[in-house]
Amino acid sequence: MQKNGKKLLAWMLAASMVFSFSMPTQAAKKKPALSKKKAVITVGKTLTLKVKNISKKTKVTWKSKKKKIATVSKKGKVKAKKAGTAKITASFRYQGKKYVKTCKVTVRKKKTVVVTNAPTKVPTKVPTQKPAVTPAVTSTATPTQKPGTPTATPTQKPGTPTAIPTQKPGTPTATPTQKPGTPTATPTQKPGTPTATPTQKPGTPTAIPTQKPGTPTATSTQKPVTPTVTPTTEPAEPTATATNEPAGPTVTPTADPDEPTATPTAEPTKVPGTPIPVEDPTKALLLDFEDGTNQYVTGRQGEEELTVVEGGYNDNYCLRVSNRVKNWAGPTIDITHNVTDFTTYKIEAYVKQTTGSNKTINCMWESMDYAGAMAYTTVQNVVAPNATWTKVDATVVAPGDVSKLSLYFEMANYSNDFYVDNISITEKHLDMDAVLAAPSLKEAYANRFPMGCAVYSYNLQNPEILSFIKHHYSTVTFADELKPENLLNEEATKASEDGMPVINTDVIDKCLSLAQENDLSVRFHTLVWYSQTPDWYFCKNYTPEYDGTGTAKKNITNLVDKETMLARIESYVKQVITYAETNYPGVVYAYDVVNEVIDSNGCKLRTVSSSLYGAIFTGDDNTYITKSFEYAREAEKAANSSAKLFYNDFVGLASPGQMKAVVKYLAGAKDAGNIDGLGMQAHQTNLGVTDGDNIKNALKLFQQKGYEVQITELDFASKDNSEAGNETLAAAYQKFMNIILQRMDDTSAPVNVSNVTFWNLTDLDTWLNSFYSNGSTYYPSLFDENYLPKKAFTALINLANGVVEPTATPTVVPTATPTATPTATPTATPTATPTATPTAASTATPTATPTATPTATSTATPTATPTATPTVDPDATPTPTPVITPTPEPTAEPEPAETKELDLAQGSIVISATGYTIGSAEETAFTGNYTISSTAQSATAYYILVTGGTHTITLDNLVCTSKESSPIKLSGDAKVNLILVGTSALTGSGYHAGIEVPSGCELTISGDGQLTALGGKESAGIGAASDGKTSSTLGRIIIRSGTIIACNTGRNAAGIGESRCAKGGGEIYIYGGNIYATSSGNGAGVGGGGTADASAETMKIGIYGGIISAGGSTYAIGDGKSQSICKVTVTGGACYSTNPGKTMFGSTWETQDTYVGTEIDTTKLSGIQSVTIDGVDQGISSFYINAQSGTTNYKCKLNLYVKKGVSHTIVVTDTNGEAHEYMFDA
Repeated sequence: MQKNGKKLLAWMLAASMVFSFSMPTQAAKKKPALSKKKAVITVGKTLTLKVKNISKKTKVTWKSKKKKIATVSKKGKVKAKKAGTAKITASFRYQGKKYVKTCKVTVRKKKTVVVTNAPTKVPTKVPTQKPAVTPAVTSTATPTQKPGTPTATPTQKPGTPTAIPTQKPGTPTATPTQKPGTPTATPTQKPGTPTATPTQKPGTPTAIPTQKPGTPTATSTQKPVTPTVTPTTEPAEPTATATNEPAGPTVTPTADPDEPTATPTAEPTKVPGTPIPVEDPTKALLLDFEDGTNQYVTGRQGEEELTVVEGGYNDNYCLRVSNRVKNWAGPTIDITHNVTDFTTYKIEAYVKQTTGSNKTINCMWESMDYAGAMAYTTVQNVVAPNATWTKVDATVVAPGDVSKLSLYFEMANYSNDFYVDNISITEKHLDMDAVLAAPSLKEAYANRFPMGCAVYSYNLQNPEILSFIKHHYSTVTFADELKPENLLNEEATKASEDGMPVINTDVIDKCLSLAQENDLSVRFHTLVWYSQTPDWYFCKNYTPEYDGTGTAKKNITNLVDKETMLARIESYVKQVITYAETNYPGVVYAYDVVNEVIDSNGCKLRTVSSSLYGAIFTGDDNTYITKSFEYAREAEKAANSSAKLFYNDFVGLASPGQMKAVVKYLAGAKDAGNIDGLGMQAHQTNLGVTDGDNIKNALKLFQQKGYEVQITELDFASKDNSEAGNETLAAAYQKFMNIILQRMDDTSAPVNVSNVTFWNLTDLDTWLNSFYSNGSTYYPSLFDENYLPKKAFTALINLANGVVEPTATPTVVPTATPTATPTATPTATPTATPTATPTAASTATPTATPTATPTATSTATPTATPTATPTVDPDATPTPTPVITPTPEPTAEPEPAETKELDLAQGSIVISATGYTIGSAEETAFTGNYTISSTAQSATAYYILVTGGTHTITLDNLVCTSKESSPIKLSGDAKVNLILVGTSALTGSGYHAGIEVPSGCELTISGDGQLTALGGKESAGIGAASDGKTSSTLGRIIIRSGTIIACNTGRNAAGIGESRCAKGGGEIYIYGGNIYATSSGNGAGVGGGGTADASAETMKIGIYGGIISAGGSTYAIGDGKSQSICKVTVTGGACYSTNPGKTMFGSTWETQDTYVGTEIDTTKLSGIQSVTIDGVDQGISSFYINAQSGTTNYKCKLNLYVKKGVSHTIVVTDTNGEAHEYMFDA
């Protein structure tokens, strides 16, 4: 028995050991995955894909999205058919869950190798292995817009005066510029030999000015900082199929062990080359030009002169950039082999220009993916004062999945030179121990609601940033990439057989696959929105046609009818939801089905001025809103989805009227059970949260109506990063969140708040720095530029733990010192659209003024439900007096935070730097923008005087004839951006100008309206005024768009420019518009007046675009009679002299030897929509102005000015949308 017992014991022990080793552990489980996420094969070759980590009995269905490119068998064998890209999907169910896995296959053409005297057997080519690069953030983003077609709704926020290149320049040739030679130890000659230039020119971008209000600087050509997604068509060769590549979240490419060795498939590789040598081991790049050479710098256009000259920043030498013939021209550096994909870098450089005024210089990435598509990304735009070295200082992420990457600099007004020095790139990493030492925000609020943040797909591809996101948040909102402008495929839609929209599923794949792999739930933002939806989507044949007076939304003449629009909405909404739910089930937790339909007046639906939905469904017709939710619910049910359907707007944080309007217009969808909740955007400028009553009342109203509520876009616009400023920010966040928690805990009527999402991750990447144009830096986030907690974070953690009053010092901030040096300058927002475009909408009414007496300190216990008349919640600390600034509207349209509407019929208006007065009233404090009109039945005799500050003033059908003053007069240091709406007329009686712009002042005119400005005796229509003996010295006048008729009616003055007894020194720059300017005698149409003061200074006139009909006594554009003070530069546009026999330009026409007029007969065209010369938009639209009558119905030949000695391509697009191309050898 004892022997048998020992045997039994031994057997049991052995069995237990075997059993213990055979049991799988929880940690050993792996998620199903494909053997490859990306692959590259040659036409005719094959590869086999397999699904890993599933049982052999699992049935897998294989499909190819593009069978013409690549096919796949039932066993996952892929065969390459022709060059292109195709997605191969594997669908299966495993352990009760549905999976769809995707591999992107790039098929390359066969290469023909010709070998002379070669052996008959060709050696096997060794595949090039893609380096094991740690993916991080990709900030490259390119527009979905076709080359050459301007977007009607800009996605750029006011703040950065950018222009959008709608056609990308091609890649410059690899031929380096000739270096001037390395000086000896004792150089006898200064470096300065011009660089040799490549013979091949890059393509030509079309610059589309998107000038911000109040900023007169020249239009830039770089892409918008608002990020978009990868283009749906290659810029150089538009196709109907999407080409963007969803980037996988894995860290290292995994080789396929089952792939046949006879047919190796190489991963995409970078272009051949070696890194630029760097002596400093801490730098990825350092170019200071101190060796006297520029051997690593080439010109983008191929014609620039890149010269090393003396006068560098804190050293001997720098690089001068001259002889540019395109705005995008400038120095470029191939850094392909100096930086690593998806890695964070600090980029620094110094730039300078000497044009005499402030100019914006752009630092940019240029990247090329493995399919050859180009992308352009803003690193940083800096405003460089005249003759002053200005620092570029940005922290950005290198684009990923690229075969070539360059860093370049550009400046608008290509006739001007600029300088660059001390270019450095330094890799930057987060102190992850310190970052992850902070308490988890999502865990702190786990028993309340999920915490979310706004991201871009590249954030999820950077391991450090991804770790930060997953530590604090469980949900994400892709800020721009899933908006209609990025999902609608224009070419494929126009070619669709059923006439319905076609979507770009690549964009959805890229975002949702990254979220799925990282267990992050997605708020899908957004489906139906008036902004960031292309105009063509609303038009017959998907091609806008205009009325000949402009290309704004209101000018479109071929909008579809309601039934057609509803059919398109239904198709689009159902396609998107069906695709997302079928391929990524359970990833999307909410859809913003409709976004921001309530106008800023807070009470009505948006109209044609901002919304093409409002143009088709006019008045109070909310059919498209109700139907959108109906279509979304049908698609959701068909896909068996559990995602919630939301309306998203600035509801509850604006005005009671807006809250009620939202409930009113959503009633139909709510009654039908097709809407689940409301998204309350929360971009707050009110750091005192004095609008707390609005927030509480909105929550109560929405609860009563049965809505679920989510806070969707939360941040506070703080500009104060001091100790006190951070305390104020902390109090604001805590007070706001406390209101939410109190309403949730109200036992009588608890509000269902199911998510809180913060907009942007840190102070480093806030959208506010690009939205506002006041030059301030914002610090609105819970985390600083090193992703470390601020006091605001601490306040929210304390609130979650029951501590209402913020601590004086954040207890949770890690004590560890970050390894990376904090960056003072936030990173530029990544591009494309455009659109980093948060979707908040503001009310025009300022938020309530806080009470003078601070409220008492509250306890940790939430207060009871307020009575019918809500009282203000007690603050944790006395509420600081907030700046009474209206809440911003971060939409794609560059609207101001608040606009004050003034009626000139009530009395003369005086606008100062701090406020305004009307008539004899006291000044009202105000720092926003103005819209001025008149309710008078006839022309008002009152006037507008601007005494100082920078202002945006919209003239809305204003008619004014003033005897006391010029109808509009600037004085002091006033700078006015005048926007034309409708038809306005300003007449200066006596010795007054129509608009008076004296020295020290600046006037910029833009808009789609028409302005007639008539000057009186010896005074200009627009410019200087005279009393008959003396003249006000002219300031600066900039014209960008609009129809302008400016005339002197009393002799001795210009239509636009000087008056009699001119003192010179003024500046006039024209970039676009239809302009008719004449003098009734002795003056120029544009330029000088009747006579000049003996000590008159030189006057500068620049014509860069537009169409100008000018008539003068001696010159059409230039000096008046008996003058010799004007210098005229003409590098674009179309110019006409209305006085036969008179000289067009003079007396000094500086570009006479380099530019020449070329006449294009366009009289048979229907009208002009746009004109480009070598891809550069000339700012010309509509019919030409009749030189004799000032009307806009007269057509004549187009007399354009182009550079001599160069072949030019001129494209005139008529009002039917047809492009007419003319070749001209100058």
